[in-house]
Amino acid sequence: MYTTLTLRLFHIIFMATWAGAALFASGDIKRTILEPKSHTPLLLDRMNRYKRLAFVSAFGTILTGFGVVWSMGGMAAVPRGIHFGIASTFILFAIGAGGLGRTTQAIADGIEAGQSAEQLSPLVKRMGMATGLFHTMWLVTLVLMVFRHVV
Repeated sequence: MYTTLTLRLFHIIFMATWAGAALFASGDIKRTILEPKSHTPLLLDRMNRYKRLAFVSAFGTILTGFGVVWSMGGMAAVPRGIHFGIASTFILFAIGAGGLGRTTQAIADGIEAGQSAEQLSPLVKRMGMATGLFHTMWLVTLVLMVFRHVV
């Protein structure tokens, strides 16, 4: 019982950190791009930290989630809402890696190439849309996990 509770605690911490990294990174990048050029070298370092934090948190979320399922008796023992939640987590992972990850890498490449805020603006808008999609999917996943017995 304590194993399941401990795994759930870490699962929630990792999931909140994963979503928070995406939330704060998006706003930070957008605000910094609009500032004078002297701020962009510092942004690259922060972007790398956000990326590492999101990566570790995403895998921590997935691993602890499967740990919780295993501690409860496996996939056959958990409610159907958990199965849907797991599927939505993998969609969330794809949005984070494909949408946010690739876009922030393109922004970093643009900064290193010396592009202006106007040139980076379409990427910043795409990052904002990907962040909105990421957090919408995160909310869907959260609802599926919390109301797992209803689905």
